Amino acid sequence: AIQEEIYVANKIGSRRVDYFDVISYETSNFLSEADLTSDILGIDTVNTGEGMFTMMIKRGVEGPTCLAGADCTCDVTRFASSCNGMVSVHDFSETVYHFQLDSHMITVISEYDGTSDTCNVQAGNSSLTIETVELDTSSLQVHLGGTTAKTLGSLSCPISVPDIYQLLDAKAFTVGKMPHVALATGYAPDQSPSLLIFTLIGSSWILTNSTTLQGHIIQMTTITFSQQDQDGSEIQVVHLCTSTQLQDETEMGVTIWEWKYNVNSASMIETFREAQFISAPGLTSMDLFMHKIDNNYQDCIVLVVGYGFKLNMLVYAYVDTYQYSLETGTYNYVIENRSRSQMGYSSITKIKAKQLSDDMNILVSFKDKIQVYKFIPNYGIDYVREFSVTGEIVDWTVFSDTLPRTQTSEHFSFLFYLILDHFGERSSKVVKVCGDGTIQLPEVVYNPDNLGF
Repeated sequence: AIQEEIYVANKIGSRRVDYFDVISYETSNFLSEADLTSDILGIDTVNTGEGMFTMMIKRGVEGPTCLAGADCTCDVTRFASSCNGMVSVHDFSETVYHFQLDSHMITVISEYDGTSDTCNVQAGNSSLTIETVELDTSSLQVHLGGTTAKTLGSLSCPISVPDIYQLLDAKAFTVGKMPHVALATGYAPDQSPSLLIFTLIGSSWILTNSTTLQGHIIQMTTITFSQQDQDGSEIQVVHLCTSTQLQDETEMGVTIWEWKYNVNSASMIETFREAQFISAPGLTSMDLFMHKIDNNYQDCIVLVVGYGFKLNMLVYAYVDTYQYSLETGTYNYVIENRSRSQMGYSSITKIKAKQLSDDMNILVSFKDKIQVYKFIPNYGIDYVREFSVTGEIVDWTVFSDTLPRTQTSEHFSFLFYLILDHFGERSSKVVKVCGDGTIQLPEVVYNPDNLGF
């Protein structure tokens, strides 16, 4: 009977988000008090394992080091990486994006700071640099912690791409065995905003696809997954989702660009095809993620979109949930009627999908709070908890780190890093996500000898 109770408890016990706790956490490696006063252009975090992460912080700064003009700011980037409790910081006086793919490490550097004709004086050159390291994956697996420059891989000569001015966003992904970089460009003299796709062919980055946009891209995200063709061949699918800021907000939405690659025949099927456009008037944020339902089911690909519109002097905020259909090859509303959720009467500022518990969670932020929702396949999202602040949230990100035993008994914890503004005074805050419902019981081992057989 005891064995049966333990077995059932282990099956039904699940971790849930319960409450939030403001903790003491060293944040000077992220931003100092002086840095907080600058223009925060964006914060994002890539979690590379339990308690390991890299945080990217983009800021706009003024002063003698900025040559873009009196009324302009220069973009700078900071990478703060944590591993085994040690934090390393790398500062760049340019806009920098860094990506680590399975076979390559890619760094994109843009020195241009101009955002308009008035900020075009001494704003930096118009070239963009792409640095590439081809990883020696077999040596890395053998050497493990003893990685050196020799065992890391082959460093290619940096490549300069001319006539690229303001860089709004960048993403890297692999199609087949070929790395790709997507660049979203903004201001450029006598040029319209564009989406550019560069492919690494040999040791050179070649512009393979491009499209002119009506407005500026405000966000890009990618996902890669596999599916089987009718003849049983494995098909690699890559989706690049982009959202564009338009003057007419009723025409805004998410565009899905698609690549398809036949793994068995090593051949391309689709290249940079506009697979779908999803209308989302007043779109402000989105995220794309993969959710594993069960070992017996195909992973579901989910797109969440936050948007809002004004009616009778109020802002109505909504989140739409779409799941990718393997049969139709499109993103569709989930089956039940919770695919569209009204979030309140304040604009959504950011959406992030993150598994903070045994459930996949959707984090939705407004100017004064962050709400946590639980994603339920074929249903939508369901409210769990929220964390409110005094003042306004300038920006935030979520990451995992190992905390001292005096603060938690968990191996690693999920944390919110928030930058707040209260009547012009900037401050930062770290909030720990506390869970409930975790049951740690011994595994039941049935031994026939103990049962008398």
